[in-house]
Amino acid sequence: MFPTSQSLINGTEYLTHPTEEYIRYIIKIKTGELSHSATSANVSIRLIGSTGRQTRFIQ
Repeated sequence: MFPTSQSLINGTEYLTHPTEEYIRYIIKIKTGELSHSATSANVSIRLIGSTGRQTRFIQ
């Protein structure tokens, strides 16, 4: 399940990516100093585990 831009603006979104095991993350992104502020820039993340395994970039 991947978020829509509206769900990202409204709060926390849960993402899952099929792997050998499932680990749930809560990711919060701060785009400015004002509450509920947004950005027009592209924002990407990559999760990297302690063993070096990593996800693709999630935008």
